[in-house]
Amino acid sequence: MTFSIVAHDPETGQLGLAVQTKAFAVGRIIHHVRPGVGAVATQAAVLPAHGQRTLAAMAGGASPADALADSLGQDEGAHLRQVIALDVTGRTAGHTGSGCIASASHHLDDTFAVAGNILADDSVVPAMVAAARAPDHPSLARRLLAVLVAGQAAGGDLRGAQSASMIVVGPEDTGDPLLDRLVDIRVDDHADPLPELARLLGIAEAHHDLEQAEHLLLAGDDDVDAAVETYLRTLPRLGDDPEFLVWAALSLVVAGRHRDAAALIARVHDHPDAERWQDFTGRLADAGMLPADVEATWW
Repeated sequence: MTFSIVAHDPETGQLGLAVQTKAFAVGRIIHHVRPGVGAVATQAAVLPAHGQRTLAAMAGGASPADALADSLGQDEGAHLRQVIALDVTGRTAGHTGSGCIASASHHLDDTFAVAGNILADDSVVPAMVAAARAPDHPSLARRLLAVLVAGQAAGGDLRGAQSASMIVVGPEDTGDPLLDRLVDIRVDDHADPLPELARLLGIAEAHHDLEQAEHLLLAGDDDVDAAVETYLRTLPRLGDDPEFLVWAALSLVVAGRHRDAAALIARVHDHPDAERWQDFTGRLADAGMLPADVEATWW
């Protein structure tokens, strides 16, 4: 009832998984991704334990093939399962049980694996493979999205579409999910989930750029100009959302760029809820997060 991809980016070390299905909240049970270890997608008659056991074995040094084989060996219903696995070196393994509903198959390749069941026909998985092999993806997340789009264009799930999700993690497990999970988005119930997933990915990418701008500000004077440029380039992609304009302005104040901060706040003045955001910046000043004399100049 699902088609999915697990993939590794050798240049960045990132790992990712993306999936679409005709079922509610697919990301709730399909995703198993661990930075520095690998990614596993479990589908068909889903048994999440395959994701957990396979990742644990890979973390202990087992290859994806051995880890998956061991997990399947513990499952009397293995003939009903479909699983693809990949480790941080790009090695892959897969299983499509004889009891999976047609069309059902998987494909293993260097740095990625794709799989699907209850597909419209046998052309869906090859379309996903072709998209995964394309050389011009700007990021792993965009590669994952392109594979889902190609699978859907080829017919996708025979029953239609309802939910989709994507996770991309960094190359190392830092112990901090905010750093490790570069993309973590899901569409739980939608008539056309992939365009919505693409919209969310665009927002996630913009958030990442804003975080990079904050890091540049913290790095020192030499990077402040680059941070300002990043803010100005990224904020329009978020629709000049006052939330981000205010926090970006606050970051610029901390960096001593008061004029640039005031210019961002000026873009909030025309917002229908400008008074609400003026109240908010006043509360920032009351909390000691923003100099009161600076906040007073913004409005």
